[in-house]
Amino acid sequence: MSGTLVKLSTIIDILNDNYTLKTMSGMMSSVKKFVKANQVLCKKQGIRQELLNTTTWDKGNKTKKLERLAIPFLDKKLFGAFRDSLPSDIRRIMDELIWEGQMTHENVEERLKICIYDENHHTYHTGYSRTSYRIKPKFKFFPYKELDSYYYMNKADITLYFSPGLCRLIHPYYEKPEEATFNPVEEPDVTEFVFLGEENILMEMPRILIYEKQGNVKITTKGKPQANSLGKMQRKLNLREFYPAEGEFKALKTIRTNLLAGLIATKPKISKISQTPDLLSKLFLNNYQKNYYNVQCILGYFKGAAHIYPYEEYEVNPSILAILSMLPTGKWIGIKNMESFIKYNQYYVSPISKYIASDKLYYSKIVQGKHYKYDDKKYIDSGLYREAVLESFIKGTCFLFAAYGLIDIAYDTPNMDDFGEKVYSPYDGLKYIRLNALGAYIFGKTQSYDAPVSKSTISLSDDSLTITIDEKDTTAAIILEPYTERVSPKRFRTNSGLFLKDVKNKSDLENKIGMFKQSFEQELPQNWQNFFKELLQKIDPLNKVSNLIVFHVPPDNKELLRLIAKDSKLQDLCLKAEGYHVILTKKNLPKFKNRLREFGYLIT
Repeated sequence: MSGTLVKLSTIIDILNDNYTLKTMSGMMSSVKKFVKANQVLCKKQGIRQELLNTTTWDKGNKTKKLERLAIPFLDKKLFGAFRDSLPSDIRRIMDELIWEGQMTHENVEERLKICIYDENHHTYHTGYSRTSYRIKPKFKFFPYKELDSYYYMNKADITLYFSPGLCRLIHPYYEKPEEATFNPVEEPDVTEFVFLGEENILMEMPRILIYEKQGNVKITTKGKPQANSLGKMQRKLNLREFYPAEGEFKALKTIRTNLLAGLIATKPKISKISQTPDLLSKLFLNNYQKNYYNVQCILGYFKGAAHIYPYEEYEVNPSILAILSMLPTGKWIGIKNMESFIKYNQYYVSPISKYIASDKLYYSKIVQGKHYKYDDKKYIDSGLYREAVLESFIKGTCFLFAAYGLIDIAYDTPNMDDFGEKVYSPYDGLKYIRLNALGAYIFGKTQSYDAPVSKSTISLSDDSLTITIDEKDTTAAIILEPYTERVSPKRFRTNSGLFLKDVKNKSDLENKIGMFKQSFEQELPQNWQNFFKELLQKIDPLNKVSNLIVFHVPPDNKELLRLIAKDSKLQDLCLKAEGYHVILTKKNLPKFKNRLREFGYLIT
């Protein structure tokens, strides 16, 4: 079989997945017209004569018809000529649809200003009237779905689509637009906020990790941070937020804390505490890729999100890391450029399917009139999916990476009063992103990282286990809380008992000492080094003996007590017998039981 025929059979398989006999008729008429008008080109491109005879096109089974339908897709030259032969509105929709995969009539109308349906009004002799909406015949060129019910139709409900296979087939025939690459902005527009989290996370990460290890990060059974615990976590750890606490919208006040909690709750397995950049590397390259649930942690503000299970989420996190690793370091990129880069390079980053979104996710708004009030549920149907799910997820993911200090973001406050109408997420104000030095190191773009130097107000005594701070520095007090007790506004002390609080084993102690050391720029004084060395030496000073058995003899059982005390054979089997306790080895237990049996005692 020739290479052309192999390709033809592949295209037929793709078209077969995309079209039924009914839906292929719309495009078939356009292909027939094209072939009839371009016989010379088709012959030159190797189309066999049998397929060029358009008088027989209406005959044959589905496979035969698909073979004819495949002609424009055999190579770039044929497809280009076919595309040029199409009406302008069909061509414009196709140019968009091959990158989108699916568009509702609303998407087409909003983006391209093209109406693809007819509105028909029917009035019956009874006076009853209804309106139906049907796709215009010319747009049946595309595979389509439309609402079938006439009786309950109060608006158009039409979707045009190309299958993923057909999109992948056509993509190479198009030149990628400029937006398919990252194009840095020389002078970004002024935004209300710019969040540079690199320095913050270096200071915050040790105490966030301790807070989580102490069981204070509260997570639901589905992996979503508990909303009523976020305020406490933010205040306790003095975490910097994206929006001010006194802001207008409650939904924006703990966004960063929520994102920090969701990822740290994946419990990074750290055998030995490392510096924060290396810890972040493990957190994102391991935990984020394998254990992070995007719907619960990023899109958890949706009603119904709690009913989505992990197996219903798509594994998109490796693609997210790949995309962000391609950002130019130190350059601002518009969020629209980011979305276009994902779209035109065909990165699949939808966290859940359109079906799951439309079935389970919704916004809820109170609708109130003079004599009524009800909760209106607005489900995320296919017309809302791109804005409400895909774009919100992309923006929310940027906020996640900004929360952990890997990218910088510039953004405005979204008007949450328009939530579900013009605003689709708490992240809608995002305008620009920028990969910083820490992010470049985490993504492997640089081999080393020089952390920003911050001036610490914490001072360790070199002759006692005391610490002094500037009493105006509230962050210092939070850093020291897990290890010390405050004895004055600017003085803290510790000892073995205080430091060992919440430590269960040697690994816990090593991690706690490691995190303590991370909180200070200078090398620890010798007395502190000696203190930690002594703590480690005192771990498990007693050896457990696993092969011994201890029995307690009731004090009122005088006869048994005298027997154990006087019988020489029982005495030989016991290691010790006093204070109403008898200690013997497991090896001697059977002999001990048998000896007691001789005196009428049964040990079960």
